[in-house]
Amino acid sequence: MALLSAKRRPNRGLVDALLPLFLLPELSHDAREAVAAIGDPALPELEHLLGGGQGARAQVLAVRTLGRIGTPRAMEALMKLVRTDDRDCVTSGFRA
Repeated sequence: MALLSAKRRPNRGLVDALLPLFLLPELSHDAREAVAAIGDPALPELEHLLGGGQGARAQVLAVRTLGRIGTPRAMEALMKLVRTDDRDCVTSGFRA
């Protein structure tokens, strides 16, 4: 219920609370939808996940969320990923 509220009333202040939920299978989809609703203000945190320091799954979910946001700034973040030498990252970037 709280995640649905977060999606309906996007608030940049919730990003730090929502990102850990990406990795919980039962909450991941709703958490990503809530972050996508926040849009560009969530980009710094999503770009941090793109670095892979939180693991490959978090990286892939960040890519999917950026694709869902779909703004020019989100697409630029994905393009940075596509320009890397890591084939898995490139593939994920194109799929988003």
